[in-house]
Amino acid sequence: VEEYQLDSQVTLHGEVPQDLLAKALGRSDALILYSRYETFGCVVIEANACGLPAILSDRPVFREYCVENKNALFASPDNVPALSDAIISFINKRNSFDKSEIAQFAKNNFSYEVVAKQFEEIYKRFGQTN
Repeated sequence: VEEYQLDSQVTLHGEVPQDLLAKALGRSDALILYSRYETFGCVVIEANACGLPAILSDRPVFREYCVENKNALFASPDNVPALSDAIISFINKRNSFDKSEIAQFAKNNFSYEVVAKQFEEIYKRFGQTN
């Protein structure tokens, strides 16, 4: 960011306390999570819950719950030009992402109520005891 004098366009927040996370995400256009070793990626779900699309390394785990051009854009891992292409692509079409649809998808799949119901069904199916 400094090397290319992008500090007026890019803000790196670092770690944000949980109680301020939604507010911080709300001031953003997208989440970038370009990781070699990410597992589930709760931060992607948190961003999506705020209506933000994510720009992600193209890892199988992200493909489990992210859809290209719906709630995410993907870039080939370990390929900086691919990441910059994904960011430029996002800039060019950022208005095509439906923030309310993204947030609704997150709510429908990852809210406390939905996850609790899934656990309850598992317990009913496999955890019944006499």
